[in-house]
Amino acid sequence: MLFRHVCRALLALLPAAAVISPSLAASTTWNAGTGLWNSANWSNGLPDASTDARIDNNTSINSVVTLSTNAAAASLVLDMNDTLVLGAGAGVTLTTTSIGNAGKIATGSLYASVSASGILVNNGILEATGGSTLFLDSQALVNNGLITADAPVSGNAAHIVLNHSNSFDGLSVSGAGNISIADSATLLLEHPVALSTTGWLDVTGQLQIAAPSSLSVGALHGDYSGSIFSTSSTLSTLFVTNGSASLAFAGTIGGNLSLVKTGANTLVLDGNNSYTGTTDVYDGCLQLDNPTLTTGGAGLGNLTVHATASLSGAGSTLCFTTIQSGAILSPGDWGPGNFTAANSLQLLANSTLLLDISNAAGSSDFLTITGGQFSADSVNVQFITHGALTPAKKYPLLNWTGASIPYPISAASFHLVNGSAHGFFTVDSNDSTLFFVETVPGDANQDGRIDLSDVSVVLNNFGKTTSLWTDGNFDGQPSIDLTDLSDVLNGFGTTVNPTVLPSTANTVPAPEPSSLLVLTPLLFFRRPRMRTR
Repeated sequence: MLFRHVCRALLALLPAAAVISPSLAASTTWNAGTGLWNSANWSNGLPDASTDARIDNNTSINSVVTLSTNAAAASLVLDMNDTLVLGAGAGVTLTTTSIGNAGKIATGSLYASVSASGILVNNGILEATGGSTLFLDSQALVNNGLITADAPVSGNAAHIVLNHSNSFDGLSVSGAGNISIADSATLLLEHPVALSTTGWLDVTGQLQIAAPSSLSVGALHGDYSGSIFSTSSTLSTLFVTNGSASLAFAGTIGGNLSLVKTGANTLVLDGNNSYTGTTDVYDGCLQLDNPTLTTGGAGLGNLTVHATASLSGAGSTLCFTTIQSGAILSPGDWGPGNFTAANSLQLLANSTLLLDISNAAGSSDFLTITGGQFSADSVNVQFITHGALTPAKKYPLLNWTGASIPYPISAASFHLVNGSAHGFFTVDSNDSTLFFVETVPGDANQDGRIDLSDVSVVLNNFGKTTSLWTDGNFDGQPSIDLTDLSDVLNGFGTTVNPTVLPSTANTVPAPEPSSLLVLTPLLFFRRPRMRTR
């Protein structure tokens, strides 16, 4: 028992853990419902720069306190469901060391300023109402709630200004909370801000970046009236770390800004963007659906889609676009569509072109390169087929009229990698178009018959690593093997719709005697009958 009392005494001597809330022993508390800060109705005197201010102190009363003049406090704690209104007509300034807000701090005058020399923790709402401006200055802002600039009131918009005074040479904003800028409202980053939140940024109004800043958000969305624009002479960067498959940013992004997409989900951009920095897609998908194909969905700088990431949409780019090895370009958005690269496209070796393909009109994807350069090197082509394809039919896939090519584009530049379609690629150099021709497994020379000539093709190339149909690789696997030979034998003697060969390069020589000798035992081999007793 004595040991327990000694331990308690020692623990009492230890300093208290650092918390956002001020010491209750030194606090001035308001828990009287509705009143004015700087009036005489606080319970034990008015808070000042040497005392802590606490609104409600965990009582059941939903208090609303209006700051009527400038005020100071050592710290401020605002409980859940309680409100601090900053100002009642004239502008006011609240100066404090730290703030812990679990309720709502809102403007009530033309302008209001909150200056915290320490940390401002927002687990509730920081709100600029219509017709007012909220200045937020602190050493650090932890936002786990909502920062919002509301819709206009009587035609007057709301504004929030982050890091107005730049007292600490930059403002750090972190947390998991959200930021919402309503129609016609503004969020201004007046001096450098480092924003990193796993929450969303909803821009229906304007986000203005006046100083070099870094913004990392969990998701970006907003309607067509939204605008994100950087006027800083130094490049700022917008990181979207996750995205959302159900939400899109339909507004515009412009100015001296770059964009980085990470995270597994999809970032959808619907606007005609003009930002001058680069765009990098490291994870997930960047979907561009800008309605005007003469402007860029991904700004004006270089666009790079890195390995494991993808680019899709029914819009266009004005960027120099590079699809790296392991990356995917998929025209359309969750279905068939057309995508336009208006200023160069590079499909590097082992990149993938993912295409919807169908017999129905308007239900296939198409890629157009209208300017700059176009290059394709060992590109994997993967089809999503909708219904059975027609043998001998030519399906247009992409066109590069208007773009220059640093080296010739041929059918050998593309490789079919899945088994949902069976055929070969052909290039119309006069029309600068790549086609896919559907055919039947086993018909290596596409003459409309599966016969000894096709067997010869397979046997002459047996064991080789090639993806060419005309070499006898019918399943798109790395090598020509027994599966390909089985395709010929299973269809042997079949007559199919003849296919017009695109060029003499795809013709196959007649069977060699050695091939026929190898084939003879296979053609006439019969399975022995089972003996019966």
